[in-house]
Amino acid sequence: MKSRSVSALLTGSLVLSACAMGPNFHRPTMNAPASWGPEPSSGSQTYAGAVDTQWWQSFHDPELSSLVSRLGQQNLDLQIGAERISEARSQMKVAASAGLPQANWSGSYAYRQLSKQGIFSLAEPRPGSSMNFNLYENVLSTSWDLDLFGTIRRSVEAQRANETATLAARRATALAAVSDLATSYMQLRGIQQQQAILRSNIALARTSLKLVQDRFANGVATNLDVSQAAAQLASMSADLPGLENSEAALINAIGLLLAEPPRALEAELGPASIQPPPSRQRSRGAAVRTDPSPPGRASG
Repeated sequence: MKSRSVSALLTGSLVLSACAMGPNFHRPTMNAPASWGPEPSSGSQTYAGAVDTQWWQSFHDPELSSLVSRLGQQNLDLQIGAERISEARSQMKVAASAGLPQANWSGSYAYRQLSKQGIFSLAEPRPGSSMNFNLYENVLSTSWDLDLFGTIRRSVEAQRANETATLAARRATALAAVSDLATSYMQLRGIQQQQAILRSNIALARTSLKLVQDRFANGVATNLDVSQAAAQLASMSADLPGLENSEAALINAIGLLLAEPPRALEAELGPASIQPPPSRQRSRGAAVRTDPSPPGRASG
């Protein structure tokens, strides 16, 4: 009878633990006003085709590819995201460990000497015995949470969901960082091309002004012609500092994404280059690291 009672108790405990977790999460229905429009249906708002995760390689620009590969190792936001992923995984392990048997042990040692004064003075020690002795203490305690109501399991589920959200946030940060880097790089090359065209036009405007001045000296042109040529040259020259400031700002913006100090990339990005045209041909190359492992341990 006793064995049957124990068996029934264990069976009841297992049934209770299986049913005490409660219902799983279900996405709530949306009761939006009709003026907001219908809910998006599955398949109508999502691109189902293959996505090129190394889209910057389609520009076939070695400098851009080098910057993107360094971005995954040097960007501070991506490094913070990697640490947060490691933290989320550690928290999930901590939550899961709460359901395992726990064992704690503590020990201590003390060297004691009994005083010959006080109550011990009434006792007569055995001849040759010492009033000094060693005291050892060992304490072992064990515990095990059976998780009958599913608290630990729900905690593990919550930490796993938090890890997934953290990983998705880091991937979104990587996508935004690459997008900002590529946009700044394209704008930089465009600004440099504008500077080259403007400097060429300034040189032509100087030549034109000299010709007009020569014609004025020979009585062929008027003061108005000279003034118009000089004004055109001055207007073009006034636009050049603005383009130079924009170039410096874009170089510093790229350096900020790579965690570089201001003006650190001027020698690398300062020489003008053409804006790379996109190509439909897909290519393979280095990818931005989105895994939580530190650079150098695992491939991204």
